[in-house]
Amino acid sequence: IEFANRGGGVCISSIVNPVISGLDTCQQLVADSQGKSEQRRFERTKKYAYLKYINLKPGRIKNLHVCDIQNQGVIFTKIWSKPGDIISSITDAYGRSGVVITCSDDADEAIELAQEFINRIEVTYE
Repeated sequence: IEFANRGGGVCISSIVNPVISGLDTCQQLVADSQGKSEQRRFERTKKYAYLKYINLKPGRIKNLHVCDIQNQGVIFTKIWSKPGDIISSITDAYGRSGVVITCSDDADEAIELAQEFINRIEVTYE
């Protein structure tokens, strides 16, 4: 049996879980590790969170511009790639170019918001 008392990667514990559960799981993990754990109930917030990895096309990035998106449904973005980077075919998690996390009262809208953000990323290659 394998067990790891840690949160998920890529902001799952710090951003996604609180959005959908109303419970700060990072705070709960710290309390658990200090023996200050309490039995906490949570109720689904009726929000949907969507995490989408950003995978740029292979090539050497000349310019990269991420357009501002003025929408409260986009709650987290991170682009790891930068000009000068060589993007290869993705073979593992480290090949991803970034991530966007959205939330909405509607699951389809959360997905659409993420795709809208990705569609607004402007990349030129050498």
